[in-house]
Amino acid sequence: LAPWPKALALSPLNERAAKDKDLGPNPRPAAFVGPLKTELSRAVDKKSKSETITYVYIPSKEGLDDRHDATCGLKTQRMKAVYADGDDFFGSISDNCYFADRIGQFKLAELPHGKAFQVVAVEPGVELTGIKYYAPDTAARPLSAAEAKLVQRQKKETAKAGDDCTTVPGTLENAYLLWTAAVKGTKTTLRISTYGDPGCGGHLSSVYVLDVLEAGKPVRKLELIHYEGLI
Repeated sequence: LAPWPKALALSPLNERAAKDKDLGPNPRPAAFVGPLKTELSRAVDKKSKSETITYVYIPSKEGLDDRHDATCGLKTQRMKAVYADGDDFFGSISDNCYFADRIGQFKLAELPHGKAFQVVAVEPGVELTGIKYYAPDTAARPLSAAEAKLVQRQKKETAKAGDDCTTVPGTLENAYLLWTAAVKGTKTTLRISTYGDPGCGGHLSSVYVLDVLEAGKPVRKLELIHYEGLI
């Protein structure tokens, strides 16, 4: 596994957060603290021969119901935050509060007064210019010829599933732009898009797509999938 970067520069992904009086559009330096340790405590009850593990809990707007208190460390870990961009990125964390993904912790030099917001993170020496924000569902992400063929293949597979497919899955053709920017001093541009995918069997997820372009031509694509709820 690749080592965590020692520092990052964090910028809002959403125009609403960029215009917030406590946040603003300028990058914020953040230093690496360490990987997030998901397990808070472990206790064994010899009498009942049972084991209780308490996991860290990253809150969404809705929070969790009371029955999760014991396993999520809810009383000590729950944080109240204003979602400055109107979004709820952590709403996609499974509500059993355990997650196996590697998550790094970075601390801002100046805390944003209890406000939470989605960010774009780059190395401190990378300067982004020409940042443009897009309102949801207003600008479609361009499809390459290869991606268009992939989408058609996925649709045929869904059609073959018949009644086994209880929802209409989302694909790259449903993706809309969120954010674009250029890397100063290079021909590189970055593009972030997103789309929702209920899956074939109803496993709802939000998919984020990062495209790297050189002189306007896509050279790399990364996708991040956040499932909402348990699978």
